[in-house]
Amino acid sequence: MDIPQQNTEAITTQEAKRKIMKHIDNIWQRQWNESTKGIHYKKIEPLVSRKLRLTKMNRRNETISTRLRLGKCHLNFYLNIIGKHATGNCSRCNVPETIEHFILQCSDNLELVTELTEHCTEKRIEMEISNVLKHEETLEIIVNYIIRIRRKI
Repeated sequence: MDIPQQNTEAITTQEAKRKIMKHIDNIWQRQWNESTKGIHYKKIEPLVSRKLRLTKMNRRNETISTRLRLGKCHLNFYLNIIGKHATGNCSRCNVPETIEHFILQCSDNLELVTELTEHCTEKRIEMEISNVLKHEETLEIIVNYIIRIRRKI
């Protein structure tokens, strides 16, 4: 009677851990891709990662940055969604005050738009909301501007 040969090749604990983590990451990515939640954040971070982001910021700056990246902040569009603002529109432009509008389009924030445009041109970053909220340097420009104008985010 023939006994099936077993694979006797041993793997190290580190290799086993790496394979398990890769498998978990694949499941996590598949779930992230299929989920209908977090659409705003998916545009910024389409791939799941265990890497910490924005580690150089202090707590206040990190909070502002995270709120913008998650799409959950004190701009009128989101306040309207949770029933805290009547229209959700920008008081200056009378269009929905989304994060994209506030950062890239609002005529009240021309100083920010100009600074971001110059920085993005210099660094060859496309001026899209998903890009400016992804790069630490552009986020720093945005957060510093928000703090300077004392806008609650």
